[in-house]
Amino acid sequence: MEKLTFRYGNFNIETSSRVSCDNFENFFSGSYKTVVIKDNNTLKEFADDLSHCKVSDSTKKIDVRLKVIITYHKKNNAVLCMDRFDNLILNNRSIIANQEILSFLRKQINK
Repeated sequence: MEKLTFRYGNFNIETSSRVSCDNFENFFSGSYKTVVIKDNNTLKEFADDLSHCKVSDSTKKIDVRLKVIITYHKKNNAVLCMDRFDNLILNNRSIIANQEILSFLRKQINK
């Protein structure tokens, strides 16, 4: 893993329609914040926390407020999205979150 790029908006904002992972930047254009993480210890913590999440059999459509672009050295990027109710989607597949990954994500955007 090379870096994490967090893009997030106001978690409390109401929207007239559901914001998808793909449409996040367009919908919140100019109003989302960006944080880039390259610290090896933080990347390792994220990878460890994410590895303990399980892929769900079903895929939910969520109203995205946080998008994390996971950039790898020699692999395609991955995208993790979260809504305000702590539902997560990784590469368009629902995942069952654990408390560690949720705490990690919240910590990064609340600094």
